[in-house]
Amino acid sequence: AQPPAEAKGRRRWRLIRLTDRAVAVVERRLAAGPARVFENEDGNPWTADAVKCRVQRLKRSRGVGEFAYALRHGFAERKLEAGVDHLTVAELMGHANGTMLATVYSHLGKADDHLRRALG
Repeated sequence: AQPPAEAKGRRRWRLIRLTDRAVAVVERRLAAGPARVFENEDGNPWTADAVKCRVQRLKRSRGVGEFAYALRHGFAERKLEAGVDHLTVAELMGHANGTMLATVYSHLGKADDHLRRALG
């Protein structure tokens, strides 16, 4: 089945892989009784507005802008600097191929300390 028309990728479902620790958190949350992982105190699912408000509060408390983008960007940089190949990082982030990653993170190829570590 294809993703809904309003989905960002439109051609394929985005698969979110979780670490064992994240899976344990989700399983513990679901075992506690709710039918959803993300719901409010009244048992209703989070709405887009609720998520937006929560992100705004996190941005203010952390003193950062573009919070979700910063999380994704930081994840990609950490993985690439740790030596994970760009195609694997692209797949983990839900990109169809490595083009976007190579374009956005091309500055890492100019990071002298990163290049020296790559030499061994």
